[in-house]
Amino acid sequence: MGCVSRFLVIISTLAIVAGCTVPKDKTPDPNPEPDPDALVVVDVDGAPIAGASVVVADWTGFAVSLVSSDDGTVQLPVGERLVMMTVDAPDMLAVTRQPLKGPVTLLDDSDRDDSDGDGVSNGEEAELGTDPEVADTDSDGINDGDEAKVIEGFAPVALGANPLRRDMFVELDWWSEFGDSGRFGSGAQDLLNATFRDSSLKNPDGTFGIEVHVDAGEFGGGTAVEVDEWCDYSEPNPLRFDVAPERRSLFFHVTMVPLREQCGHRGIAYATRSVMVDPIVQQDAGVRDLFWAGVVAHELGHTLGLSHGGDEEVNCKPNYPSLMNYDYLPMILMGSVSFSRGTQPPIDENAIVESQPFLVYPGYDFNKDGKISSTPYAMDLNDGTWMDPALAEMLYSVAGRDVEEACSSSGDLTVLTDHDDWPRIDRGLPAAVGLPLGEGNWSPWIGPLDEPVRE
Repeated sequence: MGCVSRFLVIISTLAIVAGCTVPKDKTPDPNPEPDPDALVVVDVDGAPIAGASVVVADWTGFAVSLVSSDDGTVQLPVGERLVMMTVDAPDMLAVTRQPLKGPVTLLDDSDRDDSDGDGVSNGEEAELGTDPEVADTDSDGINDGDEAKVIEGFAPVALGANPLRRDMFVELDWWSEFGDSGRFGSGAQDLLNATFRDSSLKNPDGTFGIEVHVDAGEFGGGTAVEVDEWCDYSEPNPLRFDVAPERRSLFFHVTMVPLREQCGHRGIAYATRSVMVDPIVQQDAGVRDLFWAGVVAHELGHTLGLSHGGDEEVNCKPNYPSLMNYDYLPMILMGSVSFSRGTQPPIDENAIVESQPFLVYPGYDFNKDGKISSTPYAMDLNDGTWMDPALAEMLYSVAGRDVEEACSSSGDLTVLTDHDDWPRIDRGLPAAVGLPLGEGNWSPWIGPLDEPVRE
């Protein structure tokens, strides 16, 4: 659970400091000597600015608001792990930076209008490079103001949010009986981030994909949880209460529990931005990290609007190279699969040509007759029976299901198609952020791309 109360014990002291004034019989020094333990807010001429807003955030993202006194000073909390602050004053350009002591110089803001209502003036948007007519420049569901400035309460910018790059925040808890072996470590976090960065989505800052910020305790959130029952998929998800209230509109929530043992799944997404994953903690650390990152990405993909066939519930399509697809899910153990970009050719199950190349199956003996045939024939491919024993065994180890259970088929022979996952992820991320955590269906939007996300 997030640490959100430490500042409260010093608020009364801060209020006294922030509200103190220079005695009336003394003229303020226009160039005061800075208190070594204080921050000083000045204008471009070095004159102190009284009444400036200074919002400081600690390492958990929790932030409090202070006000500069008549001599421009603000006493920062002592002993706190402060990581970010925003200093602002009327008709001035706000400054967001690490909360270092000494002077902070504010420049005049030539355009204080806020055309898009995101809490960032048009002048500040020009400095940042954000769009003054769009409240969420990078389309990640978080307003520019929350990603560019430290705001009182909870400040995403303190945990690395950027208004010019898509961000996704994930709190990751684990069953207490796992101990530290159930904690989502740095290796798995790096792999998860690499999965979401390997994308066709270009950000306003020129980077690609989504930056995933995982809190498995690093930011005071992720922790070991006491839970005895995790197969009750009723909504709302009671595990959401393990996420601090001020985080519940922003964070996705992953809980690591022995899911396979009780529920028959390796992972499940059943409520908004809330998933559970079986960590199989006994594996080799390197393999375990690949598994954790892949299965967590798979379940998060569901919360972003993806089905096992991309935009359809047709599993085990050989030409859909996505970790959403059970055919390709085993390949997470080799670090060789991510979300699909939709580049593979269609396969007509009424006229299969085995010699047709597509991705990791550049010629495959689907009917197991001992040869790679160029003669078309009919076969139901998405029932998974074409898999060789080694691939089927890997599927069971990752998904916890055999081929017959994992790869369901209607029996009809159809045209199987690839799917570009990234436009759907791009639409699903802002659709999910802001909704009540753990309430409602696993995805707030799973329809066609041209359908409204919300009513």
